Amino acid sequence: THTARALAPGEVLVVIVAAPPAVTGVTAVWRDRPVPFQRAADGRWEALIGVDVAETAGPRTLRVVARRPGAADLTAVHAFEVAPKQWRTRRLTVPR
Repeated sequence: THTARALAPGEVLVVIVAAPPAVTGVTAVWRDRPVPFQRAADGRWEALIGVDVAETAGPRTLRVVARRPGAADLTAVHAFEVAPKQWRTRRLTVPR
């Protein structure tokens, strides 16, 4: 799952993975960069992803891999939608 104030450019996305206790690590790749996950106190795995301000609106996927020693990796694809964002503009006039 994920949570965010708004899933739009310039925002931070919290990715939450519920995995079996045997999982020793969780990884993902976002925009060709590895995403490190940390195990939370409740056993879930969490990571932060920054949505670049230049990101265009549209569907995205995040492939998440959970590692288990002595067993096959668990893989899931998480789909979400990046919403368009309009930035406020302030115009300043400097006297000559």
